[in-house]
Amino acid sequence: MILGIDLGTSNSMAAVYREGKPVIIESRVGRKQIPSIVSVDENGNFFAGDVAKERQITYPNQTVSGFKRSMGTEKTFSIDGKELKAVELSAIILRNIKEDAEHFLGEKIEDVVISVPAFFSNPQRKAVLQAGELAGLKVRQLINEPTAAAMAYGIQDKETESEAEDTKVIMVMDLGGGTFDISIVEQTGNIMEVVSVCGDNHLGGEDFTRHLMTMFLEFYGMEELEKCEEIFLWKQAEQAKKMFASSEKASMHCNIKGKNYDYDVMEQEYEMACFDLIEKMRKLALKAVEESKYEMEEIGEILMVGGGMKLSIIQKMVAKLAGKQLEYKINPDEAVALGAALTGHLLEQNYEVKDLIMTDICPYNLGVITYSVIKYDMNSGFENLLPKNTIIPAKRTKRIWIVEKTEKMKNRILYQASENYNDEAIKLGELSYLMPDTLDDGSYITYTIICDINGIVEFEIYVEANHTTKSMILCNENCELTMEEARKRIQELDYLKSTPMEEENNKLLYAKAERMYSECIGRDREKIGSYLQEFEKAIYSWDEKKILIARENLESLLSDLEKTVF
Repeated sequence: MILGIDLGTSNSMAAVYREGKPVIIESRVGRKQIPSIVSVDENGNFFAGDVAKERQITYPNQTVSGFKRSMGTEKTFSIDGKELKAVELSAIILRNIKEDAEHFLGEKIEDVVISVPAFFSNPQRKAVLQAGELAGLKVRQLINEPTAAAMAYGIQDKETESEAEDTKVIMVMDLGGGTFDISIVEQTGNIMEVVSVCGDNHLGGEDFTRHLMTMFLEFYGMEELEKCEEIFLWKQAEQAKKMFASSEKASMHCNIKGKNYDYDVMEQEYEMACFDLIEKMRKLALKAVEESKYEMEEIGEILMVGGGMKLSIIQKMVAKLAGKQLEYKINPDEAVALGAALTGHLLEQNYEVKDLIMTDICPYNLGVITYSVIKYDMNSGFENLLPKNTIIPAKRTKRIWIVEKTEKMKNRILYQASENYNDEAIKLGELSYLMPDTLDDGSYITYTIICDINGIVEFEIYVEANHTTKSMILCNENCELTMEEARKRIQELDYLKSTPMEEENNKLLYAKAERMYSECIGRDREKIGSYLQEFEKAIYSWDEKKILIARENLESLLSDLEKTVF
């Protein structure tokens, strides 16, 4: 069985194909969405998901989130004195998902398909593969998030509509917590083909939340907050953002340094504050359509994916852009995970979905800076070896007459660029090759680019004059651990050590109670403290009956307070 995983910036989710359809996995505490948050306690035990989320306010220096955007980089996150990279933190999330799935399914999980943003770079994709390895998983395939969503939509479409050979053009708009992707997909019968992609790895739902926080802080003239206060304000901004789904006004209620602050914001005011983000999304959508060679009027369906697409001000922009009313044919939160599970099922070659064909494309231009002669014309600049939107897996070869004569040892740098080479191009790797001393007039050089189904790139240079070949699997050399380090980290990330809070439900309840205790004042705070103390005593007594009674009492208290206070 192959597990499909949607590894998200804010939340993650997993699914598996069972009894003829993909099914979302429930965590050990009965949740479908798993917060992409990691926390560590004073004993070095790591927590992930809902437990870590509850610890954000009470243990802000021991909890981290939002690290997906830093995948494939050297950036480290400080967590209780430990410096961890995004790849290691993601491994903890993946390990937690693996064990949730094993608990849900009652069997071991080893093989997975993991979704990534369509515009993730080569180093970022390599980092996701490595995170899977660190988590003790075999990553069978990476799949672009919009492509996974389109697969989930395609299966449902086959079930609800009659077979048709007419081509339907679908726009998949995926706004996750930290990334935004748009894919244009052609569907003809059982064949779905991605024809263009655009996106931004630094635009996501969290940016819309941050705008609300900024509006609150500017209204009250605040500049700096303590970390726990900032996290609490973030939580309030997230809740306020959801209010716009049913109201033109949203409210935030915050307790900062013992003082209560209330803030109301109208949707129109919020929309103006987010104009730059919405306009960026609109332009990227138009660019994706342009690169697909279709017109906006030819888009038959718009598939909304990711929690961020639920925001009303974004839906208004998309509806205006499309010139039609929008409808959800599939749950935006679940679409990617369901598609990843379908991909895993296809890898197992199960007959139930074998007639669905899905192709994907390379989201970037891949090329080198060179000085060459092609058909007797000088060409100085970017040689695009593998154009953007090429169907993958792909292999491209280009033979070029090199005319540089200044040095015998040459270097060629492969770049990844959304356009032809520009200031934002990413250096993927560098190869050196030797030109024979007897050669004065240059020589033919053959470049070969291979891009696999995961979007990972291999680069090769062949020098005809001396019949030498140099090649490499490309990744920023600083972005990954050595195998020895990886094995060491696997041991370090074995975070599910035996603790008094063995059951996930108990850990979650304890963390939730601590969080609500920190947010309350007066009599409510005293009551939570008393019940929490009784619950802790029961836990360490190892008496199942006492634990059950104390847990029920604490759950009942917290439930009542949520209705009256929060």
